[in-house]
Amino acid sequence: MDCLVGQFRKKCSVVCWIWIYCFSIGNIVLAQSVTEAENETVSIDQSPEYVVYFQSPKQSPFEADEGKGLLDWEIFSTVDMTDEGPGEDAEPVDERLFEFEVLESASPEFENSTLRYRGKDSATYLSGLSEGDYYFRVTASKEKDGSKIESDLVKFEVQFVSMSLVWKLVGMGILVFFATLWVVLKGGDPIEEHSSRGSNGSR
Repeated sequence: MDCLVGQFRKKCSVVCWIWIYCFSIGNIVLAQSVTEAENETVSIDQSPEYVVYFQSPKQSPFEADEGKGLLDWEIFSTVDMTDEGPGEDAEPVDERLFEFEVLESASPEFENSTLRYRGKDSATYLSGLSEGDYYFRVTASKEKDGSKIESDLVKFEVQFVSMSLVWKLVGMGILVFFATLWVVLKGGDPIEEHSSRGSNGSR
């Protein structure tokens, strides 16, 4: 009899441990599902409410022949934006609510970027660019909640005029100058000679 009771207790303990294990696994799966749902909710709530719109340059790529250019932008609400830009009655958001950063990279993937500007102004002047392609992006950080807005990429194409072409143009200008000077100096001789002969004949 004692042997049967002992076996019964062992079976009951095994069943209890199985129930406990299954209950723990269920709690873990439920907790992971709740966490994923919360993460999805957060990502939706953090959708941008504002857009960084460039006033200058108006087009990308921008041909910066002199290795310099102006980046000028404004912040608009997504409600006021259309496919062609801000609506007619759209007004920019107060820029004092944001801090701006201008990042520069040599590739559109922005694998390696350099900070070109940080501050409260919504414009910065870029200069000293050598020949090549440059990509710029503006990041606006809202000071109240720390949320960030990233602009679209702006591409600068810098290609200076070749020096060989410059010297050719300079040489052509010098030739035209001396040819014009020669024509002016020589052009008066026949007129003077003809006028002198006419005066002698009249006498």
